[in-house]
Amino acid sequence: MSLSREEEYFVKVTKIVLEIVPKYLRKLFIEKWDQKYPNNKWQSDSASGNFVFTEIPNAAKSGRNGVYASNMQSGNESDWDFTTLVYAMLYSQLNLIPSCRPDGQRSDPLLISEEIDSIRKIRNEFFAHSSSMKLPFGTFLEQSWKVYNVAKKIFGIDAELEIEEIVMSNITIDIAELLKQLLSIEQKRNGEFEVFFSWKIRLFIHIMILSSI
Repeated sequence: MSLSREEEYFVKVTKIVLEIVPKYLRKLFIEKWDQKYPNNKWQSDSASGNFVFTEIPNAAKSGRNGVYASNMQSGNESDWDFTTLVYAMLYSQLNLIPSCRPDGQRSDPLLISEEIDSIRKIRNEFFAHSSSMKLPFGTFLEQSWKVYNVAKKIFGIDAELEIEEIVMSNITIDIAELLKQLLSIEQKRNGEFEVFFSWKIRLFIHIMILSSI
């Protein structure tokens, strides 16, 4: 079963936000970590995880943040989801990058932390306000362009080209398998998505599978 154009637009933005952006946030984290700790560079192992966990102040491990700090303790950054990565860069008090200024006091050029915060807001607004797995063309262009511009500024040419390729591509992979993968990612999000988004995905997968039988 093929996707409509509006469904393709939704999947494309989801892929950019849940896969491409975290991929480059991981690289940015390691780069900034190695700059701050040149004698204890990131090794993507439990030793790195235990070290980063001890470096995070207790105040930044309280409440919900404790979940993200515990996620980081594995040391395997490839398993860190979007929210954990944003926590690591903005809220862990590791001070790998300059802190965000208050919203009303930000001006161009934005700090790296403020650019990351802008992607966080795009991601939250996109999923919080999606009533279906469809996206009008105008909204698709607006959302993808915003992320593209931020990625271009803080991640570089590789991220820019990857996002551009997704925006311009045709979706040819099996839709049921794709949505299973997206659901798997969503389930690791520690409940950060709206509940309706989770059951919408399950329902959509169910319909796709039934349609293919």
